Amino acid sequence: MTAYRPSRPTDYSRLITLQQSLVSPSPQLLQTVVATQTIGNCLVSITETQTVVGYALWVTSTEQVAEEISTLSNESKDHCDEDSVEAAGSAYMVDATGSAHLAELAIHPAYRRQGRGSQLLTAI
Repeated sequence: MTAYRPSRPTDYSRLITLQQSLVSPSPQLLQTVVATQTIGNCLVSITETQTVVGYALWVTSTEQVAEEISTLSNESKDHCDEDSVEAAGSAYMVDATGSAHLAELAIHPAYRRQGRGSQLLTAI
């Protein structure tokens, strides 16, 4: 079974590298969530040597943070180069209370097909 844990600010450089595989990344959203954990959360998938090889980033959807989330998410449009990236997939998720949105899910290509993404989604 693969392991996961909450992200830490020290994970940011590795997360931003993983984020580059996404079609529509939102670097500022990732940075805000990892640094503050105030508008959402991020879980990371790790190897036996504690190397971060994937992450799931989700945001809460309350009236207080809805405008900030929208602003941070919209900036991702400026970082999209559809011709240079091959998308593995995308997802949208709302929890039972309707208060969570899966913003990003990324797994390093060498660690895909091992259940890491499914494990992160189940943990959310």
